[in-house]
Amino acid sequence: MSAQQLREAADLLAHLGLEIEPSATGQILEQVLPIAVQFELSVYDAAYLELALRKRLPLVAADQQLAKAAAAAGIERL
Repeated sequence: MSAQQLREAADLLAHLGLEIEPSATGQILEQVLPIAVQFELSVYDAAYLELALRKRLPLVAADQQLAKAAAAAGIERL
């Protein structure tokens, strides 16, 4: 990417309103891993499900196993 393209991309990202959700090892061990085991998900997918559950947010998932787990957990799917 050129310097101009990098500036434009950074500007677009700045306007998306993204939030970084911090996580701790304890949270992963106590909350994410049991979700991964319960729904037979990767830890990566279980982290998305745990976040949706904790924040009470809908979930967009193309992965069928994650979508199935979200539905079973009562998470609205977009």
